[in-house]
Amino acid sequence: MDNGNLVTENATQTLATKVWMPKSIKEAYELKVKYDSNAILIAGGTLIQLQREQGNQLPAHLISLEKIDELKEIHYFRTGSENKVSIGALSSLAMCMNHPIIAKEYPIMVEAIKGIASPSIRNRATIGGNVRYGIGDIIPALLSLDAKVTWFDGRKYNTNELSTFLEVMKKDKNIILTQIDIPTKWNGLEPITFYKKVGRRQAFIPSIVTVSLICSIDLRKKITAVRIAAGGGGTTPKRLVACENKLQDLVITEALLEDVYDLILEEYKPTGDPFATESYRKSVLANLIVAELEQLIS
Repeated sequence: MDNGNLVTENATQTLATKVWMPKSIKEAYELKVKYDSNAILIAGGTLIQLQREQGNQLPAHLISLEKIDELKEIHYFRTGSENKVSIGALSSLAMCMNHPIIAKEYPIMVEAIKGIASPSIRNRATIGGNVRYGIGDIIPALLSLDAKVTWFDGRKYNTNELSTFLEVMKKDKNIILTQIDIPTKWNGLEPITFYKKVGRRQAFIPSIVTVSLICSIDLRKKITAVRIAAGGGGTTPKRLVACENKLQDLVITEALLEDVYDLILEEYKPTGDPFATESYRKSVLANLIVAELEQLIS
């Protein structure tokens, strides 16, 4: 199981890092629990590679999930009235982007992935790694698609909303994300989609703002269904539920959009950093969303 050692050097010390290659999810979990804070789980390894290039010290143990083939599969399921695509957490971003069903059913996912780093990074980076990063650019798209995820907690597999997993993983660093399920034909409708990332393209450099919007409207310009999710900086991406509720079943008007603009400023709570203040992120997001909704009535 031991794949040998990696040796990294920084300015003050040399650290030998042991790489483990478990062949099952259970085995990977047991290793993570055993070495706890001295170990991290890795998928494509792109973040670790970046950290090593920057001279950062690696943990004593790296637990690679690369040998667990079941985590690399993408399947399409028909279950009664609900159809879904199930994506293994170790599926590369490039694999997801180029998969014919994903490209057809979820163009907003393809749009999100295209904005993540370079093709060479996307060939290695995984969808699970981007989600597990906590602020990955794919997360708003998945939230707006009503994605559910499955993870292993050492005793059982749990399936719940992506938003729930994002909170659980903050408290339990040992859980292993295994699968992402996305319903096809979003809510049984043909939606209008919008995805926008404002910021730098580099891998693991947080965007200023990332927004994903999916909605359907009838001939009277009434919104019959809507999902809006946003992230940016170090902020965990979240659905803007209050904004969704405000828009639901209403005809889009200039007055409504003015109210939505103000509500976004109130509901969206990003963290500021040296690159962009909290108020700047708020205004960028509000302008993006309102401008897109205005296009629906123009």
